[in-house]
Amino acid sequence: MKQFFIIFMIILSFCRCTSLNDGFLQTSDVGGLVPYDGSLPALTNLTIETVRSFFFEFDKEIDIKSAQFILSGEVSEKVTLSNSKKNIFVDFKTPMFPDTEYKLVWKGIKSLAGDYLPPDSILFTIDSDDDSPDDIPTTGASLLFNEILFNPNVGGSEYIEFYNKADYAIDLSKLCLDKYISGRITHYPLAGFKHSIPSKGYALLTKSKKGVDLYFDLPMDAPIYEMAKFPQLSNDEGSYAIHSSVTGEVFDALHYTKHWHTIPQKDAKGVSQERISFNAETDDLDNWRSADQMTGGTPGYPNSEGELDPDGDGDDGGDDGDDGGDDNIDPEAGDSIDTDCIIPEGIKAPVLNAKGDRYQVYYHLHQAGYSARVTLFDINGKAVASLPIKEQLPMSGYLTWGVLNVDGEKFRSGVYIFYVDFFHETGATLRFKRAFAIL
Repeated sequence: MKQFFIIFMIILSFCRCTSLNDGFLQTSDVGGLVPYDGSLPALTNLTIETVRSFFFEFDKEIDIKSAQFILSGEVSEKVTLSNSKKNIFVDFKTPMFPDTEYKLVWKGIKSLAGDYLPPDSILFTIDSDDDSPDDIPTTGASLLFNEILFNPNVGGSEYIEFYNKADYAIDLSKLCLDKYISGRITHYPLAGFKHSIPSKGYALLTKSKKGVDLYFDLPMDAPIYEMAKFPQLSNDEGSYAIHSSVTGEVFDALHYTKHWHTIPQKDAKGVSQERISFNAETDDLDNWRSADQMTGGTPGYPNSEGELDPDGDGDDGGDDGDDGGDDNIDPEAGDSIDTDCIIPEGIKAPVLNAKGDRYQVYYHLHQAGYSARVTLFDINGKAVASLPIKEQLPMSGYLTWGVLNVDGEKFRSGVYIFYVDFFHETGATLRFKRAFAIL
């Protein structure tokens, strides 16, 4: 593992200026606001030992009984003075992340004569070009970031999903979610959830289960946990970690960016990012893909782009032009379209066609011959439109309806839920739903 280093952005000092040399913060007396007569111990070296710990070295013996060390608002967990009384080892509970600005403050250090050293602080970041420090496990972690939706559709809810890779259950109440932004760390304890994440199981955190259920078909026993204080996920990028509130062990850490999406940005709203492999690094760009657009995400289920599909079946590349040829397809005539690269059964979100006179939903099934019953509900559960049963449908095509509701009026602005039941003469049945917004 490479030695990682820090880039000091600004150094705030009461009586000294500082410089970075070979990974050490070195100090020299240049005079300043507080007179320095040489009798007080001077800081000669300051280094980052790990993503949780610092090393201070002084030229004279010191007293740390009243010392305080604060990293971006977090008080140190452990402070140790060496036998020589010239070195201090400072440990923090929460790890630091690359490309995040931190402020380290120290005060209350005294000489053996009882004189206080001037308080001091530094602002710094860890260079993201270096390898991840040893004590943030990724490939060997038991609890992993598995899926994240940070830009939901109108009325939907953001979520973060975890996967328990271990052969044992993990107590959810003993975990804490961490958010890193602008050098500040915000903790979101999960102590209120008296549940466990089973081995090879999932846990999804969100502010509103209803907001997730609005756009996704959830399992009956979906392990979804509503947090009264769920962190707001940035649509651009964000840094998060999950750690044990008992031992302080960090299970996994994720820094995502919207550029990880493997579909055009204009199509990314309401689509989650999914992990591909549990055995590859969490922060590896190539280990994340946009969820299949037929689903938009798979909360509570194995990922659509996960390890069971390593070759990327159902790749979004073949879907980009669907909306462009709407007027050339006649659903009533049973026309079908080429779906060689579309594998999952499902439907896409309803869209208004190019002429603006009909809504349409693209569907794909694994066999032809299904019939379909369609109902459209408003956000309050009231049926506002329905379609006559469509019989003997091809494997792929469009279901369409007009712009008027059951009362003969245009649909009002708002969120609507499209339900379709497919049933086959063999007895097979399928049900899908997709929420969409009418502006």
